[in-house]
Amino acid sequence: MEPIRTDGAPQRRPPASAGATVSRRRRGWGALILAAVVCPCHLPLTLPIVLGVLGGSAAAAAAAAHLPAILALSTVLFLVSLLLAWRWAMTPGGQACDSGVRPTPGRNAAESE
Repeated sequence: MEPIRTDGAPQRRPPASAGATVSRRRRGWGALILAAVVCPCHLPLTLPIVLGVLGGSAAAAAAAAHLPAILALSTVLFLVSLLLAWRWAMTPGGQACDSGVRPTPGRNAAESE
């Protein structure tokens, strides 16, 4: 934990590493692609393709028997991946506005003028 400055100068946070930002953006784009693939509106196109690839297997029979559950799971996965994509790819460092300056405790705008 860093000490609190008493001279009135704003405290600065160390910059986030560039690797962490790139990693967050890649995860965000991956989540966005996943959201596009599992979007419930695409199921009429993607589900027959998946069932055709699985054709004749026990997995295909189980999937065909549980279509409402697949629709519900797809909807939940779509919403979660869309939320994660927004948090990871669209906001740098997970915060919408981060100037890197922390307010100094005990000071307000009236005292600094």
